[in-house]
Amino acid sequence: MRIFKKSRTRMIIGCVLVIIALLAVSVIVFIHQPSFGRTPRGERLERVLKSPNYRNGAFQNQHETIMMTSDRGRFEGIWEFIFRKIDGLRPDQPVKAIKTDLRKIASNEEVLVWFGHSSYLIQTGGKRVLVDPVFCMASPVSFVNKPFKGTDIYKPEDMPEIDYLIISHDHWDHLFGL
Repeated sequence: MRIFKKSRTRMIIGCVLVIIALLAVSVIVFIHQPSFGRTPRGERLERVLKSPNYRNGAFQNQHETIMMTSDRGRFEGIWEFIFRKIDGLRPDQPVKAIKTDLRKIASNEEVLVWFGHSSYLIQTGGKRVLVDPVFCMASPVSFVNKPFKGTDIYKPEDMPEIDYLIISHDHWDHLFGL
């Protein structure tokens, strides 16, 4: 009986270790998808290393920036984001939007078009500036952080020729597809 218990315990431990190993491999494969980008190399790495804001192995903000604005820790914040339902966080109805043919707007018109979230097109002084575009799902996994209905009516092919593209922060949703 004692041998059977040892054998069963070893089998359970072995199964748990195999599951942990499979999960680890799955996570590694998942985070190495092209949609997550890659570590700079070659000429791009040289530019990064020469940047005056790159010190001690990371880019440094020019001004002190508070990363967590609440008294919750990072883990608690992520846990609440994923599992806690917060009333009023998402609109009950689709955001009202009118799709405009952006290509037909005269280049001398002064225009601001908000696409939702922090994405917009500014047309001023004959120049077109596209800021923080989000033209795909807002997360690397389809079941997390979907854009609000009504803020996803434009696609990249709807955009006129732009003069400047501004990415104000490096969230996945703004960088994907660039």
